Amino acid sequence: MSNDYVTSDSYVGPERRRFERIKRDFIVFYKVVSPLEIDALVGHKEVHGIMIDLCETGTSVLIKHNIPPTSLLSTRFILVNEKAINEDQRVRSMQMDGEVHYSILWEGVYRVGISFTRISEEDRRAIVDFVKTANAS
Repeated sequence: MSNDYVTSDSYVGPERRRFERIKRDFIVFYKVVSPLEIDALVGHKEVHGIMIDLCETGTSVLIKHNIPPTSLLSTRFILVNEKAINEDQRVRSMQMDGEVHYSILWEGVYRVGISFTRISEEDRRAIVDFVKTANAS
């Protein structure tokens, strides 16, 4: 399998993101849904990575596998929002599907950008609240 889709992390231009983002280091579990050859590379199982940032539309994760753009993943993680007003929002299990937008070799692991393709409205709202309260500090 070719590594043609791996590039360097050299972008230094202005911020182009439309949604507010927060840096966090949560453990993320993911399973490759497609393509099948990447699922085989990962071992046909759920594996974990470290989330490095999060917004309502996606996340960046550090993982040991090079997963190319357009791959589809099923992800899950626990959002811990100590500043949430509602008790039931402080610790929330989340599960969503996403598409890989980039895979960059970064300090011996791959930084993978995932855009959520299926996320519940409740989870999206919880992420928005989490980002806003954390960035307000």
